[in-house]
Amino acid sequence: MEKLSTASTSEITLCEVPGAQLNNHVIQSSTGVTETKCMFTCVKNSECVSLNYVVSSQTCELNNAGWSDWWLTMEVDYNDYKLDVGSDYVHYTSSKTGCM
Repeated sequence: MEKLSTASTSEITLCEVPGAQLNNHVIQSSTGVTETKCMFTCVKNSECVSLNYVVSSQTCELNNAGWSDWWLTMEVDYNDYKLDVGSDYVHYTSSKTGCM
């Protein structure tokens, strides 16, 4: 997946997967932030491709890999994706392809 910069935000779509998270790819973590702020933080970070947001602790985890890294390149282990009722997994995609 192409890494994002603030300049490209008009060409992307946020795809939220409630109750899921991506493990083993966290590059930055912070607590006490809203999910919206977490999304903006990811968009501003050139290494961020996706994020996990843990609702109960308001924890934002930025990831350097995303869903397309698994199904397009196989660079992410399928087992890194976990169901977690208290988390939301958010990845970005081109507005042309939409969410999968």
